[in-house]
Amino acid sequence: MARDLIQIRRGNEVDLPSLAQGELGYTLDTKELFVGGLSGNEIIGKDLSLLPIFIKPSGGDDTTIIQNALIDADNSIAKKLIFTSGEYSYDTSLGSLDIPSNLTLVFEKDAIIKPINGLFFINTTSKNNITLIGGKIEGEGAYVSGEHLIKFNNCTNIIIKEMEIEKSGAIGLKLFNCSDCFININSHNNYFYGAEDEEGVNNLWFYCKFNNNGDTGVETSTTGRGLVIWKGDHIKVDNCEIKNNNEYGYRIYSESGDVKTTNYCILSNSYFENNGTLSNPLDIYLYDQSGINNNQFINLQMKRTIVGNFISNQGTNNLFENIIMQGNLSVLQAGIFNFGAYDCMISNISIKNVTQAIAFSPSQTSYGNIITNVKAENIKKFSEIYGSGGKNTFENCIGIHDSVTAISGENGILQQDNGEMILKNCEMYNFHSQYYTNQLTGVTILGCIGKGGIYANMRANITDFSGWKYGNNDMGDFASNNILRYANINIINKGMKFKSTGNPQSVYSTITFAVGDEAELYTPTAGNYSKYKCITAGTPGTWKGTEQLEV
Repeated sequence: MARDLIQIRRGNEVDLPSLAQGELGYTLDTKELFVGGLSGNEIIGKDLSLLPIFIKPSGGDDTTIIQNALIDADNSIAKKLIFTSGEYSYDTSLGSLDIPSNLTLVFEKDAIIKPINGLFFINTTSKNNITLIGGKIEGEGAYVSGEHLIKFNNCTNIIIKEMEIEKSGAIGLKLFNCSDCFININSHNNYFYGAEDEEGVNNLWFYCKFNNNGDTGVETSTTGRGLVIWKGDHIKVDNCEIKNNNEYGYRIYSESGDVKTTNYCILSNSYFENNGTLSNPLDIYLYDQSGINNNQFINLQMKRTIVGNFISNQGTNNLFENIIMQGNLSVLQAGIFNFGAYDCMISNISIKNVTQAIAFSPSQTSYGNIITNVKAENIKKFSEIYGSGGKNTFENCIGIHDSVTAISGENGILQQDNGEMILKNCEMYNFHSQYYTNQLTGVTILGCIGKGGIYANMRANITDFSGWKYGNNDMGDFASNNILRYANINIINKGMKFKSTGNPQSVYSTITFAVGDEAELYTPTAGNYSKYKCITAGTPGTWKGTEQLEV
């Protein structure tokens, strides 16, 4: 409902009556403002341009009212246009608003603009220092190619605060080649995206909401995305909520042939839930065709109850840190899916209830990545690694299968192709095989623990281990879940610990051991040794007892 305005006495100067003390009067012909004083009417202002321009809805078509008010505000010193509460109708076929520089538009509480005829409501080019505060911009919801509710082109220092945008026939808010902007909006239920920032520099998206895009309530698309960053540089997205968009939640990308790349962008302190209800569903999608480099994804909370991946990572030297992912094991999900990811850091990640924690594409090699301090619980697989020549490092990672009856294929860390792999201080529990590799060379496994394997704690499907580096690994029960799954394998295991039915020198005569390997007996007896240590490398080498039980 429109607010009743307070009006003062007005008319031509010749008709101005004697004003009571403190009473205001305004002359329409000379544009002067008077106040009643002790000695009669006193002029207090001849130029009202210091005051903001106020408008109210007419109850009909407000297009001309809004356009004229914008001109008046631009001609004033105040440079401010205030939309009082109520519903405004704006016919976009009569022209979009090209907001002048240095102007502020304030939408009071419950001020709603309803553009009709499917074109831009605001389409502003090459302007600076514009501020929009409050209000709701509500489109018609029907698809319109390329016509967004609000678009700024080649602008600087655009500020949009506390504004709601919905039912655009395309994108809610589009920034193109804009810089140093501050955006705080709730953009939802638009046909395509909540917002897109293309070729932006130093823009901040702060405390925004991007939910339910792809479904306007009138029409539905298959490309509903929350926020899209394309060819951006130093774009920051912070403290945002991105939920239930039907294709992706957040897409940061470069297309083939792009001259500009997407670099040094930050997504932080934000919440994601159930983005992507259609094909290729994703919460966060890095798509690199011309360059996505040095971007950061920090302090995120993510929840999925539907099929799909939390993060799809493509690009170079990107950082993923301090992320919590809560999945649903009854549907196919992956925590972070790498395809063409190079020299990225994945650190301090908590993952629960997913099919695979850290996945790698079999069709596109990823290498040089460091995965550290990742804890994945109640999962089917920790990581399957593909790609010849790829060198990926796992350090201080923990993977725990969802049960003690893992089936074939549900492995902890599986290296499928012939590329380098480094495992340091990792722990895998209750998978079919805790560690499984086909690698001939370039494998390093140091200080790792693997226990509870249904098939093997360490399975190596090769016959030549000359390129391996081993040390201080604990693979649990050597007899039944052994580190050498195949009888024809000989290997030097530096610092391996295992359990044995007796002195390994007699029990495992076909296995090659190294100095420092240690064995503990299952059932030691009084007066006999309970532990043995290899003192001379060989097959099986020379073993000596190290601890003897008292009689």
